[in-house]
Amino acid sequence: NTEYTQIRVVLSGRFYLSESFVLEKQDSGTDGCPIIWMGGETGAVITGAVEIPRSAFTSVTDDPFAQHFNVEIRDKILTADLKKFGADTSSVSFGEYTPGKILSMNSLFCDDTRLELARYPDNEFASIINPINIGGNDWTIGYSPEHNARIGTWDEADTVYSFAYPAVLWGADFGRIKSFDIANSSFDITTYDSRAAADNMPFYWYNVPEELTVPGEYYITEDAVVYYYPLTDDDWTLTYPVFRSCLFTADADFITLKNISFEDCADCAFKINGDSVTVDSCSVRRSCGFETASISGSRLTVKDSEFCSMAFRGLTVKSGDANTLTDSGSVITNNYFHDFSQSRSTYCSALDISGCGITVSHNEFAYSNHQALSL
Repeated sequence: NTEYTQIRVVLSGRFYLSESFVLEKQDSGTDGCPIIWMGGETGAVITGAVEIPRSAFTSVTDDPFAQHFNVEIRDKILTADLKKFGADTSSVSFGEYTPGKILSMNSLFCDDTRLELARYPDNEFASIINPINIGGNDWTIGYSPEHNARIGTWDEADTVYSFAYPAVLWGADFGRIKSFDIANSSFDITTYDSRAAADNMPFYWYNVPEELTVPGEYYITEDAVVYYYPLTDDDWTLTYPVFRSCLFTADADFITLKNISFEDCADCAFKINGDSVTVDSCSVRRSCGFETASISGSRLTVKDSEFCSMAFRGLTVKSGDANTLTDSGSVITNNYFHDFSQSRSTYCSALDISGCGITVSHNEFAYSNHQALSL
C-alpha cells in the first residue's frame, strides 16, 4: 500500500522457540516501505534455552550417582533434571562436529558466565606422549603415568571426551575417547583434525563426573540430568540451550531488526540474506554454535549492537564483490564485541568480513585470547 512509509511489527516479552522463526522473499519490504521487526517498550527476547532456577535444584544426598563425587565436597553438589524443563536427551551435547558445524562443549550458563564441564587437569593441560595412528582418524594417545591414579577412579570412562591441540597450537580438536589402557598409560580416540598428532602437545579430559571439583563446573548425563557445583551461594538461574538450530533466518530485502535480544543459541542467533537489511540496537549473547550470527547481501547495516559470550566466532558479514570491485555500501559501526572465542582459543574472530567496500568503524572488541577481526 503506497500510503505507508514503513511497517512495524512490535514484539514484547520472552519467546522460547522450538523451531526457527523464518522470513522468506514474500516477507520483504520495499525501498519506500521497509518492514521493521522491533522490541516494544518492555523489550523482546528470542531464546532457545530452558531456564533452571536455584529452587529447582536439590542436594545429591539421596542420589546413588553421588558416589562419583569427592566426599569432601559432595554436600556442595546440586542436581536437577533438565527434562522437566523441556530438554530431552537429543539436546545433550558435549562438543560435537557435524558437517560444517561445531557445537560448544560448554553450553550451560550462570547468568552470563559460561560454565565448564568437569575436567582434568583443572586449569592446565596434560601432554601427548608417543601418539600412534592406528588407521584413518583413529589414534592411540599416550600420557604421563602420573595421571593413572586419577583415571583409575573414573567409573564412567566410556563417556569421557578430550580437548586437544594435537598437531599445532592454533588447531583445536574434540573427540570422544573409545577406551583407556591404564597399564600402558594410553587411550584410543577418533579425532577430527586431519593433521598428525605430535609429542608434547597439550590436551585435557572433560565430561568426567569424578572431576566435578571446582566451583563453576558441571556434569550432564546422557539422560539430561545436570550436576552442578555452584559458583556462589547467592540466588542464581542457569540457562541451557535445547533448541539446536538457528533462532532466526531470513531471505528477505528491506527489513530491520531493532531492539531485539537473541539469547542462548545452540547453533546461530540469526542468519540473514537480503539487500538493504539493518540490525539496529540488538544484542546476541550466550551463543554455542561455531558461528554466532551471519548477514549477507548489499547495503547492509549493523549498528549500536552488542555481541557477547560467544563460544566460537561472532558475526560474519559477506557483502559486495571483490572480483568485480562491486561496492557493498555496507556499514558495521558502533558495536561492542566482547567475550568471544570462549570454547576454542584461536582463529574465532568476533567479526569476519568478506567482499568489497564494507566500512567497519567505531567498534569495540574486548576480552578474548586471539584475533578480533578477520578480513
